[in-house]
Amino acid sequence: MLNLSEITGPLRELLSKSVEWHWTEVHENCFNKLKKVLCEALVLAYYDENKDLTLSVDASSKGLGATLLQEGRPIAYALKALTNAETNYSQIEKELLAIVWGYKQFHDYVAFRKVLVESDHRPLESIMKKPLYGALLRLQRMLMQLRHYDVDVRYKKGLELYMADALSRAYLPYFGMPIECPLEVSVVKELTPISSEKFEEFKRETKRSTSCSSL
Repeated sequence: MLNLSEITGPLRELLSKSVEWHWTEVHENCFNKLKKVLCEALVLAYYDENKDLTLSVDASSKGLGATLLQEGRPIAYALKALTNAETNYSQIEKELLAIVWGYKQFHDYVAFRKVLVESDHRPLESIMKKPLYGALLRLQRMLMQLRHYDVDVRYKKGLELYMADALSRAYLPYFGMPIECPLEVSVVKELTPISSEKFEEFKRETKRSTSCSSL
């Protein structure tokens, strides 16, 4: 990232033990500029199914963060606030929850392929290698949700896990209702009416598409 040191300078100063923490307009502008740069094409990469895939996750006391990367470049970001019940989880439960949630968020990318998972919680490495019955009940339930994925958890220092760490602390407030709505469509009972012109356009474009026409 170009000029990263210059952009993040005011923010990094706040990490010094000798500096009193005080968030000013300068830091707010710096933070907003950093968010904008992170979402530009020069930073975000296109997904390539032929390249290794890394899922970087982290859990703070109140939120979860996840970043999908290839060759060190982010493909997508995700963050969420923990529910009131989830805030009472132990730290290892929160960290494993971050992995499970990250896989759900990026299912279309991580399904049916090996993924390297980066976490700053070292005990997760051993938990993933132990028999399922050796884990606590809540951990077992979360591990069961990962059983269809090829998960390879590796420890990474928290200071090097800056993207996921920042996202886990930038969550939106939790208002008592989960944002996710896990529904499955079994039957379509009614279709939204469309104009005849739009319907004909769909037909033409479907015929032109090799993948759609084969269906």
